[in-house]
Amino acid sequence: MNLESEKESCVFVGDSPNDAPMFELFPHSIGGANISTFIDRLDVSARITTTKMANKNITHPG
Repeated sequence: MNLESEKESCVFVGDSPNDAPMFELFPHSIGGANISTFIDRLDVSARITTTKMANKNITHPG
């Protein structure tokens, strides 16, 4: 995959300050609601931020 030519068709989702470079790279980015607690530490924020925190029943692979 050529990231430069494909990034328009991708969405990046992040929830912490270390995701800021990806928010900048991808034109379509979503920040989880808890990213708002780090807003003062972000040089670049997500294009969209969710308004509700994640459900405790959500699990992450790995």
